[in-house]
Amino acid sequence: MKTYVYALIKKGDLFLILKRPSDKNSYPDYWNLPGGKLEENESETDCIKREVMEETSLSFFPFIKIMDMIDFEGKEKKVIVYLGETNNTNLKLNKEHTEYSWVNPKEIKNKKIMPYIIKLFQEVERL
Repeated sequence: MKTYVYALIKKGDLFLILKRPSDKNSYPDYWNLPGGKLEENESETDCIKREVMEETSLSFFPFIKIMDMIDFEGKEKKVIVYLGETNNTNLKLNKEHTEYSWVNPKEIKNKKIMPYIIKLFQEVERL
């Protein structure tokens, strides 16, 4: 089973989301979190730090795992999310995303978002 690790990056009361390109095979034009597939012999935290840097050029400092679930979007996969912060906001997207936005949890409900993110924000509200 493939494992994917995502970052919920907090800046004040806002969270970073990234928009997937319209030519993606799955979930085109959906908003997602920075992150990606866990590589062999890579720790979850090393993976998410690497993915955030590759996708946004930001350093990410994870401080708590807030989601660890099995997802069934066609194929079974493990989805892990870490909540954390960055020390800068000079964000530069790579080709994996077309836009970024800093949003509050209420705004996220008005976006076309990945299904696991709805569950994720329910978890965040409990913290």
